[in-house]
Amino acid sequence: MKSSSYDLALFLDVIEHFEKEEGFLVLKELRRTSKKVLITTPKDFYEQVVEENPLENHRSYWTADDFVSFGKVEFFEHPDSLIVMIE
Repeated sequence: MKSSSYDLALFLDVIEHFEKEEGFLVLKELRRTSKKVLITTPKDFYEQVVEENPLENHRSYWTADDFVSFGKVEFFEHPDSLIVMIE
């Protein structure tokens, strides 16, 4: 896929289901293929284990510091979620 093919990629309540290293790789690819990336993730870590569907398990915890290396970053206030726009 060519760079900046999309105006906006939505990565909503998904990143915490990846191991941290995998999450960074996915973000890097989303950043390459999209002009902007909107990310939401829980503000506080809570364990989520779903034996019937392990893909639903929370595998990582993300903070604002994890996103600052991806370029121009804007954060939006929300009581329960970390909301990040990477441009």
